[in-house]
Formats: sequence, structure tokens, C-alpha cells
Amino acid sequence: MSSLLIDKSLQVWYDLVTVYQSSQSSKEKNVSWGGIRHGAGSGGKRRGAGRPRTTAAAQKINTRKRVQRWRWRKKHDTLQDQLHQKVYHRSKNDTWGTPREIFNVLHAEFHFTLDAAASPSNALCPHYFTILDDALSQPWIGTVFLNPPYGREVGQWVRKAYESSLAGATVVCLVKATPDTKWWHQYTPYAEVRFISGRLRFVGADSPAPFPSCLVIFRPPTKAPL
Repeated sequence: MSSLLIDKSLQVWYDLVTVYQSSQSSKEKNVSWGGIRHGAGSGGKRRGAGRPRTTAAAQKINTRKRVQRWRWRKKHDTLQDQLHQKVYHRSKNDTWGTPREIFNVLHAEFHFTLDAAASPSNALCPHYFTILDDALSQPWIGTVFLNPPYGREVGQWVRKAYESSLAGATVVCLVKATPDTKWWHQYTPYAEVRFISGRLRFVGADSPAPFPSCLVIFRPPTKAPL
């Protein structure tokens, strides 16, 4: 009789242990990542399951890092581009000395009396204008050689050459061959244009120019633009 009671007590104890282990196993399966439950009884895997949820502070840090990497790459690419560019594009200087061999050929033909855009170190004629003389406000008389600054104001120099030719001067302009510019269409119809074969290497540059050059020659008299 006592033996039968002991066996029943052991069976009850075994059943309680089994139920407890089953409940613990279910809790371990229903884990939570970032507040999103998944696993047994969760209805299947949900969006974002398996990854911890990123906090707002962490998102700001990640965004800041991405911006820093983007800025570094942009700066690095800019430096690489500058290293591969010709000296004409890297320099902020837009004044380049005329190759002596080009000037000698032109001087033998025109016999220049004025270098309209020069400096004391690269002037090609005894009479010349520097930036301090404000050549655009000076009268250009005689036979003038012009290698103007190759900036946006080049059209003003070509206009001055054209106006000087109306007053009796002959002006030979060494400029970029840019038929797509406004000044080209406005003034070259009243001038002689000579395209130079190949690319010139200007004084002060270690490589040929990346643009073609030409001579725009104004002689008196010329027709006025419409």
C-alpha cells in the first residue's frame, strides 16, 4: 500500500518537472530583438526581425560618418583631377607669354610698334602697355600686337582692337579659336582669321595649350557690326 502511494507521488513530481521545462523552452524561443517578437507563436518572421533597432543617436552618428566619408572622397577626387589637368587649367593666371618664334614671324610681316597687353618681363615691343596702364582706356596707334588675357574679358580686348582699327590702326590678336563665343560672331566677320596648326606652348607653361589658337587681324577700314 505504501509502495503504491510512493509510485504515484513520483509520477506527479515527474509531470510537474516536465511542464516546467516545456514552459521555459517556450520562453527562450520567443526572444525579442528591438521590441519585435518572433519565433514560435509570433505569427512568423516580421520586418526587421533578426536586427537590433537603431536608436536616433546612433542614426545621427552613422549619418555624420557617411557625410565625412563623402567629403573626403570628393576632396580626394578633386585633387586627383587637378593633378591630371594641364597647367593652363590649374593656374589662376590667365596671362601667358607669346612664343618668341610665333612673334618673330608675325613681326617680320607687320612690323609692330605696340604690344598692347604685356608686362615689363615679357614685352615684345619697345612701346607696350601693362596692367597698370589700363590698356583698354589707352589709344592704340600704329601696328599693334595683342595677346590678351584669356579670361572672360577677352571680348572687351577684341572689341578694343576692332575700334582701334576703325581709327586707323592695324591690330593682330593672338587668341583662342572659339567660334562658339559671342565676341567671335560679333567681330570676326570684319577681320581676317588665320588658324594656327597644332597647339602652342606659351611662355611659362610646361606643356602645349589644350586649346587651338588663331590670329584675328583687324585692318583699317572695316565694316561696323550691325
